[in-house]
Amino acid sequence: MVAISVCMIAYNHEKYIREAIEGVLMQTGNFNLELVVSDDTSSDKTSSVIQSIIDEHPRGSDIKFTKQDKNLGMIPNFIWTLQQCKGDYIAICEGDDYWTDSLKLQKQLDFLEHNPDYVIHSGIATILNENGVPEHDPFVGIRDAATTFGMEDFLGKNNLITCTVMFRNCITQYPEEFFEAILGDWFLYTVLLHQTGLKAYRSSEELAVYRVHNNGFIRSLSSINYFQQKINQVLIIKQYIGYKKNPISVIQWLNNYSIPKFRYELAHKMYRNALKTFITNIHYCKFGVSLKRYLSVLMHNKWR
Repeated sequence: MVAISVCMIAYNHEKYIREAIEGVLMQTGNFNLELVVSDDTSSDKTSSVIQSIIDEHPRGSDIKFTKQDKNLGMIPNFIWTLQQCKGDYIAICEGDDYWTDSLKLQKQLDFLEHNPDYVIHSGIATILNENGVPEHDPFVGIRDAATTFGMEDFLGKNNLITCTVMFRNCITQYPEEFFEAILGDWFLYTVLLHQTGLKAYRSSEELAVYRVHNNGFIRSLSSINYFQQKINQVLIIKQYIGYKKNPISVIQWLNNYSIPKFRYELAHKMYRNALKTFITNIHYCKFGVSLKRYLSVLMHNKWR
């Protein structure tokens, strides 16, 4: 029988981890299931909650739980947990998200078993804030637009919602660049698509809940760091793919992240940083730098 592993990393998820685990253990279908959970030395009671579920839940024996002896950091912990997953397929659910469909894994298994030209299946998710209230735009992804993606679609952005993803367990060794990545899920999808030459699918079906809260990684970034992290991610992916020169798509994305960063720095009178951002953008993009967009930012800032 086909085996599915679920990769779940946790860090200070005491408030959320039970719902995350129960969303996995409620899955039904024609497959063997293992849930691999790694708590990266949480300072709250995350580990205690996990252990109580293992002790009390009828399917607690399906959980392989590790509390790390020392803090690995988000990306190393993610990679370590992926490496413990032995199933034919791997699904991802972080400890602060949860699944809402008990047939999620079976639906994804059916798709991937019948579509050998795809390596990843995903869907959409409802967004909840830390008070359990839906965000103004309640869905991550586009409900009515099922979409196929290739590797090139991931050079500058992540097109998938991680808590909805399942993929073929086909990577024998993760590249060194993975440890340098800022956004591990996005880099993982790039590796899967690049190594296999296959495609990713995002269905229009709602499969999970994605939480946004103040302890989450993206919310923890300032505006300036958000854009810098995206720039760094694009450059790491370019390095991994092995492009000696920046293709047009990479240049476009470097402009798309550098110019808002430049605008933010000007607006906050961080003039040296703004100049550095502009010069760095020129260094990476050469004649592909969008001077018109920079000029527009300067003209707008002049009259503020």
